[in-house]
Amino acid sequence: PKDLKRLENECAKLLLKVGEYLFNQWTLTHKIVYKDIRDIVTEADIEAEKIIRDGLHIILPEAGFIVEEGKSELKDGYNWVIDPIDGTKNFAYGLPMFFTQIALMNGKIPVLGLVYNPVSKQLFSGSHSNGVTLNGKSISLPHKHPLEKAILNFDTGKILHKDGWKVHLISILAEKCYRIRITAGFLDPYILTGAIDGIFNFVLKDLSLEQDPKHLADIAPHIALMTEIGIKTKFITTSSGKIVFVAAHKDLLEEIIKVIITDHSC
Repeated sequence: PKDLKRLENECAKLLLKVGEYLFNQWTLTHKIVYKDIRDIVTEADIEAEKIIRDGLHIILPEAGFIVEEGKSELKDGYNWVIDPIDGTKNFAYGLPMFFTQIALMNGKIPVLGLVYNPVSKQLFSGSHSNGVTLNGKSISLPHKHPLEKAILNFDTGKILHKDGWKVHLISILAEKCYRIRITAGFLDPYILTGAIDGIFNFVLKDLSLEQDPKHLADIAPHIALMTEIGIKTKFITTSSGKIVFVAAHKDLLEEIIKVIITDHSC
């Protein structure tokens, strides 16, 4: 824990530096490159990733890298996960809904995570056995709402003609919970403050490093923080074999699992 806390503190300084750079960039006009029909990358993504990667190499030289934009270099043992801008489309078009975030993986387990909102200046930080802080102040697991009082946030990914099960699952949960949000994951870190009670991600498949590991950049920092504060995470297989990543406090997670596995339309 002492070593992780030292790493966490060094990472916090680095993210604050990168966050200042991104804050000064996000209202500017950006050079946009399309990775597919709507998925984009900007010059700020590339520069921020370089700053973070160079800084993390100094902090822990023996660790490998799993990166969103550049070339990943995995090593046995520890690997840094970097998402320089989580919410690039928001960033590129002037919407103040994006983060810069990192995690440290020990094998398949995220043991350290930091998520920084450069606009609101909120830094979520945590590591194994050291608790979670928001701007340096310890925070604890917020109130535990049952499903009927819960606010659920969804990251649906692409919804194609064959993805009616996603719409159906959202629909049945919307009938049973207090309110839903669909924010492409932007609200996910705020499960730590109680602004939302549950997270659904239809994009993730697992935390495997054998497949393309770039998908870890979106969620590994969040899992590190959620696990440390006491929020449970689980990959749930629906009755039709689809996989959904869910995070919530223990009792709410059990309610959600019951809904998902007993509805045979999903």
